[in-house]
Parts: sequence; structure tokens; C-alpha cells
Amino acid sequence: MKQFIFTILLLSIFLNGYAFAKKKDSNLESTEGFTSEERNWIKDHPNIRLSPDPDFLPIEFIDQSGKYVGIAADYVRLLEKKLDINFEILKFKTWDEVIDKAKKRETDMWGAATPTPQRLGYMLFTEPYIELPAVIIVRNNTQASLSLKELKGLKVAVISGYGIHDYLSLNNAEIKLDVVSDISTGLKKVSFGMVDAMIANIALATHYIEKDGISNLRVAGESGYIYKWGLANRNDWPQLNTILQKGINLINENEKKEIYRKWVGLKTNSSVTFKDIAVPVLSFLGIFAVIAIIISNRVLKKQVLKRTEDLQKELFERKEIDQKLETANQSLELSNKELKSFASITSHDLKTPIRKIANFCSFIEAEEQNLSNEGKKNLIKIGVAAKHAADLIDGILRYSQLGEDKTLYKKINLNEIALKVLEYLEVEIKETNGKVEYSNLPSIYGNELQIEQLFENLISNSLKYRRDEIAPIIEIGHSRKNGKDLQLFLKDNGIGFNNVYAEKIFDPFQRLDGDISRLGSGLGLSICKKIMLRHEGDIVAEGEVGQGAKFTLTFKRGIENE
Repeated sequence: MKQFIFTILLLSIFLNGYAFAKKKDSNLESTEGFTSEERNWIKDHPNIRLSPDPDFLPIEFIDQSGKYVGIAADYVRLLEKKLDINFEILKFKTWDEVIDKAKKRETDMWGAATPTPQRLGYMLFTEPYIELPAVIIVRNNTQASLSLKELKGLKVAVISGYGIHDYLSLNNAEIKLDVVSDISTGLKKVSFGMVDAMIANIALATHYIEKDGISNLRVAGESGYIYKWGLANRNDWPQLNTILQKGINLINENEKKEIYRKWVGLKTNSSVTFKDIAVPVLSFLGIFAVIAIIISNRVLKKQVLKRTEDLQKELFERKEIDQKLETANQSLELSNKELKSFASITSHDLKTPIRKIANFCSFIEAEEQNLSNEGKKNLIKIGVAAKHAADLIDGILRYSQLGEDKTLYKKINLNEIALKVLEYLEVEIKETNGKVEYSNLPSIYGNELQIEQLFENLISNSLKYRRDEIAPIIEIGHSRKNGKDLQLFLKDNGIGFNNVYAEKIFDPFQRLDGDISRLGSGLGLSICKKIMLRHEGDIVAEGEVGQGAKFTLTFKRGIENE
């Protein structure tokens, strides 16, 4: 019996000493598992050039003082200590530049990256050590939940060179990608309606929505793509990849939790892990069969506790994320309402004095006989500029509020719409000796006010961009596409445009003509594009300089069969 007790005491002392020594040995020379070739490789390569993404919070970024910080940066500093390697941080302005330097072998590794078929051509990757979902971000007036399936045919912003960019290019060609240089640019394009959505990782998107003070965006769903970041190094150094993977494996759970607590808010757990106890105990099970039952019970207990903690942490994290998203969406919605109210009041207050300036110019021009020719020309320019400013305010307000009308679609007679719009534009048509031809237009289901706006913008555009020596002739017709979808077309004999700008012409504030007499808000065609998207259709433009323009409107759903 005494021998048995003495044996147990010796075992306890040995186990404690073993665990202490294992935790203490953390450098490359004293850690088992590294080959002599790997140690020699480290000695031959004491400085490894690492290029981080300069603007990828909270994963990695260069702060205002020029320091490399973030989750990946903290892992890199641990690896420096554990592997006795010096990582030389090379700083570049954009992620595209970082990729280019890696291809040219002007840098050796990345701190956090996702493997893609393109990158595997010149880089090797460790197992991922950071995982976050890529979410779909839209404007508040897009109410539905979205997945990649619902983004077909829509214009979606992605950051150039990021994993989601490569993934969508290869697997979702039907999504129209708008490649941007950084997250801030993409979010602003969504906010201004220049793209329909953006896909980015949730941590990065949330940070920049707050930083840039964007008040009209919301998370509409997950893309199904999970960002999984690991270390990456040049593929002609396979030894470094093996060393880095072993280094990551040396980082214990407490160190990982401390990093996540710092950047993501996860709490650390100071309890002893299963690995700390199970590894030394299992190595002696064959010798000390007497205490096998005790050790087994302890192992099982640790497994149950660890699994319970993991489940509790996962539930807590999900609940916390849901609460943050809900709070953020509510705050964004409130800010958006306040902004719209402010815009409406401001636009009215701005339009009134600007309209007065235009009216005063017309009055002075008609009444004042002593003005020189130069004075009259300047007065006309002032009046035109004032009218343009007022039109611009109208256009911006109309553009920002488009889609807020919740009126249900109803049957609309397009002949009646055309007649009503021609009455609105009667003065402009007479002044230009213009002519609008149409007959027997069909009926559709849609929003009457928006369809009126559509016709008015297109006809006004044709009248504005007429050829000076020729009276404008505008023809409106229709046909059926595939015997199902309705296609309306509007053709004119105006100045036309270079067909290479056929898609760009629908961008907000885009103008292809510099004549001051034709100044407009630059939003008319952009509003037409949005109206067609609201009606689940599309609009395309064709043009030829000096030969007029043609706009084709396709209504894909909600058309009445006649």
C-alpha cells in the first residue's frame, strides 16, 4: 500500500513538471516536431518580408501611426517569438498592389488571405485560423431578405482581389460585378444607389458603416460564402509553409482567446484545457493501469465542459450579433427618415430663391432696353444656370425618394399615359416644332406615377438633345419578345451619342454633352433605370453620333395579355 501511494506521488510530481516544461518550451530550438532542415532553413532566412492588407479592419491594417495591427498582426507577433523569425513589414497602399508585389516576388508572405484558384498559382496557404461570413448589404428601401440567387442580373460591388471577387467571378457569372478598390467606396456606391448591393465580410462592413456615418444601409442576408483566412507565402518556399503551419499549431487556446477578446470581444477562459491534461496522462496509461479509471473520468469531464462552453459561447455570439444588427438597422432606419425629411425641407427652401433668380433674369431681359449684347448674353447664362440648379435639386430629391411609393400596381393604359405626358410637355414640343408619334400602345400592370415619370424623362431627353437645324421627331412603338415579354421602344432623330457609352449613360449625374443650353440634372435617365428595375424590367440605350438615339424598355413581369 505504501508503495502504491509513493508511486502515485511520484507520478503527480512528474506530470506537473512535464506540463510546466511543455508550456515553458516555446522557441523553435526546444520544440519537438521541427526537423533539422526546417531549423536550418530559418537560420538561412532570418528576415521574412510580410505585406499586410493596409485597410482590412479588424483582421489587419496599418494604423495612423504606421503600425501593423489587427487579429493577424497579433498572431504574427506570437509566431515571431515561437519560431525565432523576424517578419519585416512592407507597407503598400492597396490590396491590389500587395497582390502584384507577391506575384513579382517582391514580398514573401501575407498575414491573412483566402486561397483561390488564381492565388494558388503563386502562393501556398496554411489552414485557416480566422473565419467570418460575407454578408449582403443593401439600401434600407430594399425590404426583402436576399441570397446570391436573388442577386442575378443586379449590379453588386466587390473589393478587387478579395476572395469573394474571385468566387463570384468563377461561380456566379450572372451577377453584374462592380469591382471597387476599397470597402468605403463600395458602401458609398450602395448608399447613393449607383449599385444594388455589396458583398463584404461583416466585421469590415460594420466598422466602415459606422466610421463613414452612412445612415441608409442594412444587412439583407448572408451570401453563403465564409471568409477563411490563413497565412500565405510564396510557393517556391514550401519549407516556410510547413514551418508557419507548425507555428500556428503551437499557439494555445488561451492565446487565441486573448486575441479574439481584444478585437472581437470574446471572453477568455483561464481553465486548464483538455490537451494540457490528456497528452501527458495518456502517455503513461500503459504503465499506471491502476489510475486509468480516474484519468478517464477527468478526460470525459473536461470534454463535456469544453463542449458545453463552446455551445454557450456560440449561442452567445449569435445572439450578440443579432442584437447588434437589429440595433444598427433600427438606428440606420431612424437616421434615414430624418435625412429624407431634412432633404425635402431643404430642397424647397433652396428651390424658391433659385427659381426667383431665373424669373428675375427673364423679367430684366424683357424689360431692360439699355443692356449691351454682352450683358444680355451674361443675363441669359445666369438664368440658364439658375434653372439648371433648380432642376438639379428636383432631380436629386426625386432620385432619393424613388421607390418609397407603396401604391399597389394596377392596370395602366399606356396611350392615356402618353397623352397626359404630351400635355405636360406641350410648350417644349411647340417651341422646338417637335412631333411625337405613337398608336395602339398596350396596357400593363405598374405604378402609374412612376410610368408617367418614365415617359416624361425619355421624351424630354429627346427634345433636349435635338439637332439644332432639324425639328425633333420622336416615335414610340412596341412589340412582344419571345411572344411573352413586352418591349417598348422610343426613337428620335437627335444628336445621338457614341454607342460605347450605352451603359454609362444611365449612371447618376452622367452627361455626354457639354452645351450649356442643354444643361439638365444628369439624373433623368438614371431615374428611368431605377423605375424599370422597380417593375422587374430593364432599359437599354443605342446611339450613333448625329443619327439619333433609341431606348428599349423590356417589361419581364406583370404584363397584361391583350
